[in-house]
Amino acid sequence: MKKVYVFVSFGFLLGFAGSGSAEENSEKTEGFLEQSTLDLLLRNMYFNRDVKNGGLDPRGWGQSFRLDYTSGFTQGLVGLGIDASAYSVLKLDGGPRGSGLFPLDGDKPRDESSSAGAAVKVRVSKTVLKYGDLRPDAPIFAMPDSRLVPITTRGWHIAPEFNT
Repeated sequence: MKKVYVFVSFGFLLGFAGSGSAEENSEKTEGFLEQSTLDLLLRNMYFNRDVKNGGLDPRGWGQSFRLDYTSGFTQGLVGLGIDASAYSVLKLDGGPRGSGLFPLDGDKPRDESSSAGAAVKVRVSKTVLKYGDLRPDAPIFAMPDSRLVPITTRGWHIAPEFNT
């Protein structure tokens, strides 16, 4: 339960970080805070592989918490924003062997693990440039989201919007 409070506090801090600029531009179009979102995703996963050769079955059961904050952009010709994520995994049960479901601490699975990351984004006209920890979802390069927490990559991402 302690991790949930950390994530909620983290999200509120990010939400209030740009409150001054949003209040000044409230009569204009939507800005930094008005377009912001804060999402909490809870994922529970059980893994059990039935090994037929009489060995120990790798198994694991875990709970993950994912908090995603996506800001809008500041007003003006060049808009600035931030995307931030925090992750936590708790091992609820695990067999004597590792299942690959949890990060390792030496040769044994950890009971809990946490991580966080952020990406800074810049919008010019209808093109958005991001740098930081990303979860891209493109036909050529996509990170799978089939584990307790998604895989992230650090790098640059440019997304132009074309009129169709």
